[in-house]
Amino acid sequence: MKLILSSFLLAISCFAQGWAVLPNTTLQTVSPPANYGGVTYDYPTYMHGAVDHWSGGVPRTKPGSEQLIVWGGGHVSYRGNEVYALNLSSTPSVARLTNPSVFHGDCSPNDDGTPLSKHTYGGLVYLPRSDRMFTVGGVNYCDTTDDVQNIWTFDFASLTWTLQIPGSGSGPTNGYRTVLDPTTDDETVILYWGNDHYLTRYDATKNTHTALTAWGTPHLGEAVNCAIDPQLKLFMCIGESGENSGVFQATYMDISAGTTYAVTDLSSTLVGCSGMNENYPGFVYDPAINKFVGYPNYGNTAYIIDPVSMTCVPQTFSGGPAINSIQESAHSGTFGRFAYFPHLGKYVVLNSSQTNAYTLALNATPKHGLGSSTPTCIDRDGDGYGVGPGCLGPDADDL
Repeated sequence: MKLILSSFLLAISCFAQGWAVLPNTTLQTVSPPANYGGVTYDYPTYMHGAVDHWSGGVPRTKPGSEQLIVWGGGHVSYRGNEVYALNLSSTPSVARLTNPSVFHGDCSPNDDGTPLSKHTYGGLVYLPRSDRMFTVGGVNYCDTTDDVQNIWTFDFASLTWTLQIPGSGSGPTNGYRTVLDPTTDDETVILYWGNDHYLTRYDATKNTHTALTAWGTPHLGEAVNCAIDPQLKLFMCIGESGENSGVFQATYMDISAGTTYAVTDLSSTLVGCSGMNENYPGFVYDPAINKFVGYPNYGNTAYIIDPVSMTCVPQTFSGGPAINSIQESAHSGTFGRFAYFPHLGKYVVLNSSQTNAYTLALNATPKHGLGSSTPTCIDRDGDGYGVGPGCLGPDADDL
């Protein structure tokens, strides 16, 4: 594993500070062909909906197998439910990991036991301990609500889906914001129910889903994206208060043991972050600098937020991704397609299926991998053990 990781890091070390294009990473090139599997459907024409229309992604951070995973589509935009990967190897590439299931026009369950194509919003999370992708909710092609609370996982070793917990009733109309909680020993996900303003927790180890707050609280914004600072135990969200509202919103809450999940609203005090007033922007926690980093869907500027002082500083480099006019006109955002990869010390963004992906390096000499904390492992003494599901095991020195 050390040899694989070393060669991987060596291959990317030529990328300088700032933006860099990843050549040959246009997702459209691996679309299913028209009428794939005997189904009369023009996959290549509509495949862009898997990215452009309220669809997210996750960073698969397994050392030596780093990928940005993209899965989406859904409501009157794209029927295909295939999973895509941007491979971040020595020679970056894109791949279609699965093929589309046969779609039923009434959006009845797929015969092969896979989930329907959906707007996935922020409802995707990578589970590093089990090497799976978690997904919940979304809006399917027919905009029916019978499956919007289903919890699924996708196993990367077998490339198969498993329905973990069948849902019931309706869910948030603009999806979930889900974040892996690295402050717990189990592999758990905090779910914020968008415009329904409700907080729950999914424990992937126990396969349980429980409420954290009463219905209607907390109010963290609607067209926002969220991330967790595992050291300060803060859950922070940023973006627009409502889809296409034009009103900036930034909030955070304490998620430490015994919390009441009270919300602090920074919308009027977080100076310097006006550029993050976008629908569903990219937003992550960077453990190498112990700060949140946001990306407003396109352009040259990222925004660095200090969770101690709650100040925001824009960082601009030339050559960033151009605006995706389809995505921007739909106000459909980036979600997890802006992601941080600890072993690279870089961010990766894919904001269009029809252009190459990009990397962003804020630091010319970033920290890499084990030996520093990651978004899923607080490892202060650099031995690979610490607090969180991404660690090799627990370590009292890191408590």
